Amino acid sequence: MKWDWRKFYDQAYDWVLYYAPKTLAAIIVLIVGLWLIRVLNKWVKRGLSHRRINASVRYFLQNLVAITLMEKLVTDLKKAGIKFPGM
Repeated sequence: MKWDWRKFYDQAYDWVLYYAPKTLAAIIVLIVGLWLIRVLNKWVKRGLSHRRINASVRYFLQNLVAITLMEKLVTDLKKAGIKFPGM
């Protein structure tokens, strides 16, 4: 059986043209989303520090906000058509 390299390259090229824009957009949205979550988490930390809330409660609320926002980000990416392995 002879390997048809031309057909392979054509299929690979078509695959890259189809999936590369979606993948690149998903990576950009993920990076921007994680950066925004980090910024919002710092704002929550600063806001809770000014109110003199107990450190353990502040840590819990910070993590709760961060996890909720990360879940929202993943949900939005899934709605946009990005598939995550194992989900």
